[in-house]
Amino acid sequence: MKMHSKSFALFFSSFILGTSFSQNFISSTFINTIEPSVLMAVSGLSLTYSVDTYKIVYETTDVDGSATVASGAFCIPVSPECQGFPIAVYEHGTSLRKVDVPSEDIQETYIGRIFAAGGYQVVMPDYLGMGESPGLHPYCHGESEATATLDMIRAVREAQFLGEIPGMEPDNGELFLTGYSQGGHAAMATHKHIEENNLLEEFNVIASAPCSGPYEITGAMADTILAASYSNPGYIVYIMASYQRVYGDLYTSYSDILKAPYDEIVEPYFNGNNYTLGMGSLNNQLPQEIQSFVEDYGP
Repeated sequence: MKMHSKSFALFFSSFILGTSFSQNFISSTFINTIEPSVLMAVSGLSLTYSVDTYKIVYETTDVDGSATVASGAFCIPVSPECQGFPIAVYEHGTSLRKVDVPSEDIQETYIGRIFAAGGYQVVMPDYLGMGESPGLHPYCHGESEATATLDMIRAVREAQFLGEIPGMEPDNGELFLTGYSQGGHAAMATHKHIEENNLLEEFNVIASAPCSGPYEITGAMADTILAASYSNPGYIVYIMASYQRVYGDLYTSYSDILKAPYDEIVEPYFNGNNYTLGMGSLNNQLPQEIQSFVEDYGP
């Protein structure tokens, strides 16, 4: 068996040093450097460091436990004393196009850069089915949000160990979690996964701040969705398509759950290869009353 030179170096060094790595890292691609003056103008904050941003591609697990790949953005402070920084995770909000993710240098990527300019190594996973990850995104599926996040942290630590990111030093072992909207759900799911799987030694969570997430989909969120008018009806179909992917056997075609013509309208949005159709476009084509486009769901 021929072992790749990086894999061999990782195995040999891990054996000698007693360090355990899962070998999640695949590649890193430099995106750009942003000066603190730019980030201060954007945020209104006093910030210290320039920030390098990289696209990270890494191995993780799919919803069925099989191996797959994912991507994300990684931001690090640029400093001659760039060591001992904590890791901060920023989980992005709902997006539908595969390219509306942090690794594609979108507006939301600047949130991670602002954190980094204040002195954090920032991990921003794209999630499964987004960015470089194949298939449909399992929207608001806590387990895969968590594993995609934790495997990206492992990947950037591995990249540092292998010298794949110039100037990067080991983090200080502290972890901070946050995110907004779907990202709030992902941040809470990640913290929950760490605690329930006894991973606090590997992921030393100092604080987490999940923000404005759909944490109780069958309770508080159901009340919102089933109200007389819901401003984001596309989210309802997103959840249906996602849970069909994760759990299966919920329906055989969109016509089982959606009234015509909406059963045909939604198909290209959720084919697992959507690079062009955004959530705003879908929302505009669906009524804001769920009863107008969803088939009868009970008395």
